[in-house]
Amino acid sequence: MVKRILVLVLIIVVVIGLGYGYFILYHQKEIETQLRKEAELNLKVVKKENSKLKHKLEELNNQLEKTSIELQDKIAENERLQNDVQELSASLSKVENELALLKQERDVLLQRLDTQSKEIHRLPEKISVLKKEKKRLFAEKEEIFTPTKASIRKKEVKLKKVEVPSVSQGQQMQSSSQEISTQLSAEIMAYNQEYKFIVLNIGEKDGIQSGMIYDVSTKGRKIARIKSDRVYESMSVFDIVQTSENISEGMKIELTPVE
Repeated sequence: MVKRILVLVLIIVVVIGLGYGYFILYHQKEIETQLRKEAELNLKVVKKENSKLKHKLEELNNQLEKTSIELQDKIAENERLQNDVQELSASLSKVENELALLKQERDVLLQRLDTQSKEIHRLPEKISVLKKEKKRLFAEKEEIFTPTKASIRKKEVKLKKVEVPSVSQGQQMQSSSQEISTQLSAEIMAYNQEYKFIVLNIGEKDGIQSGMIYDVSTKGRKIARIKSDRVYESMSVFDIVQTSENISEGMKIELTPVE
C-alpha cells in the first residue's frame, strides 16, 4: 500500500514536472517568437530609417555639390572683384598723379598771374614816364636852333627812339633769336620730385611742342633728360626721363633738343 502511494506520488511528481517543463518550454518559445517578431519589426524600422538616411545622404551630397559649385563661382567672382579693385586703385593713383600735376600747374599759373598783375600795376607809372619823356622831346624839338644844331637834334631824337625799342619789338627780337638758336634757355618754375615732372617758363611761343625730348644742362654740364607733356603759350610741363643730379626750383638751365 505504501509502495503504491509512493509510486502514485512519484507519478504525480513526474507528471507535474513534465507539465511544468512543457510550460517552461512553451513560455520560452512564446518569448522567442515575440522576440523574433520584435526583431523583425526593429529590422523593418532600421531598414526604413536606413532608407531615409540614404535619401538624406543623397540630398546632402547634392547640396554639397551645389555648394561647391557656388563656392567656385564666389571664388571666381572674388578674383574678378580683386582685379576690379586693382584696376580702380591704379586708376585712382593715376587720377591722384593728374591731380597733383594740375595743382602744381595751378600754383604756377597763380604765380604768373600775380606777376602779371604786379606788372600791370606798374604799367601806368611807365606810361606816365613815357608821356613825360615824349613832352620833353617835343619841347626840345620846338626850340629854335641853327639848322645844323636842329638837324643834330633830330638825329639824336631818332637815335634815342632806336635805342629804346618797344616791348613788342623786344619780344619779336627775342623770339627770332630763339628760333635761330637750337639751344633754349629756361628757368625751372616748379619741380615735383615724387611724380618726376618740372614746369618751365617756355612754351609754344618758344617753339616747344608736345612729345619733344631735350637734354638739360647747366653751366655746360648735363643734369637730366626731359620730355614735353603739356605745352601752353608761355609755359610747359615736362616729364623727367632720366636725371643724374638733383634739380630745384628757380634753377637756370639750357635745353638741347634730342633727335
